[in-house]
Amino acid sequence: MLLLPQLWFTMLLLMIFVIDVWVARLRINPLHARQGNLMISNQKLAEVPDISIFSRLLVFDVSFNEITSLEGLSKASSTLKELYVSKNEVNKIMEIEHLHDLQILELGSNRLRVMVNMESLTKLEELWLGRNRIKVVNLCGLRCIKKISLQSNQLTSMKGFEVCVVLPLCKLYLSHNGISKMEGLSALVNLRVLDVSNNKLTSVDDIQSLTKLEDLWLNDNQIEILEAITEAKMDANVTANCVHSGIVRTRLTRDRDGLITDFVFFLTSKLLKSVPQAAATTCCLATSPRLRNVCGKYFSDCNEARTSNPDRAILKLRDCGLLLSCWSLQLPLPMFIKPLTNF
Repeated sequence: MLLLPQLWFTMLLLMIFVIDVWVARLRINPLHARQGNLMISNQKLAEVPDISIFSRLLVFDVSFNEITSLEGLSKASSTLKELYVSKNEVNKIMEIEHLHDLQILELGSNRLRVMVNMESLTKLEELWLGRNRIKVVNLCGLRCIKKISLQSNQLTSMKGFEVCVVLPLCKLYLSHNGISKMEGLSALVNLRVLDVSNNKLTSVDDIQSLTKLEDLWLNDNQIEILEAITEAKMDANVTANCVHSGIVRTRLTRDRDGLITDFVFFLTSKLLKSVPQAAATTCCLATSPRLRNVCGKYFSDCNEARTSNPDRAILKLRDCGLLLSCWSLQLPLPMFIKPLTNF
């Protein structure tokens, strides 16, 4: 009878151990093939595995591997709607011509040099090709495309957008390239977001027809005049303000949780804001009727604040005429344009 408590305690420990092992295996198992989804990531795969047994596959993800070729995708089910092969070493787009129902294609962070073999993807809506080595845009056949990302490539021109009329396109990301001129945008009448930051632009051109444009990113270029923006007929009033959200505690350090991290956050807890608190000022600027016509101000904690150095706040624009032009546009910084909905 005296051994009974010890036996129960031993059995309890054994059950806890078995449950921990089972949960751990569930967590680290990279293969999930339920409800039409198949994910095989972070497994150092050198080639695309044979997935012909999945006859009704909808989502296939082999990101974060060491795949050098898309050879083998020809066996994938034609029902596939989303394909993710980011962060690999793929050097050519191939064997996807039969994926007529594909809606999302993610091939970012690879070694692609050309955009080919996508003419048959007539239902593709999102194309993500950032962090590759692409030099020329080729979008022919992509009649339903809505979002395109070609960030961090080797583009020197925007030619290619005018060849094919891509009317549904609403978001275009071309930052961190070597583009020297804005062109080929006149047909993109539904464009709402255009990011051409971190390029080699010297002027703003070919945006007069973009009447639905909401976000225009132009920072880190060599632009000295904004005449095209002045002439552009936008449907909404344009305002620009600077927002400081404060120091925010997020879950970005979740992989480094521990005693030291918790101690640091404890010491700085009085200075940190939660995510909702940090977003409050931005939400206030975007929705408050009293700030509808306010422009060129600095906001913190949902209130207008003073900058420590007013000269730096306007980036010390070299041309006084440009500065006056900016203020006449209600746009103090030639970096970001955001129309504010009338209330």
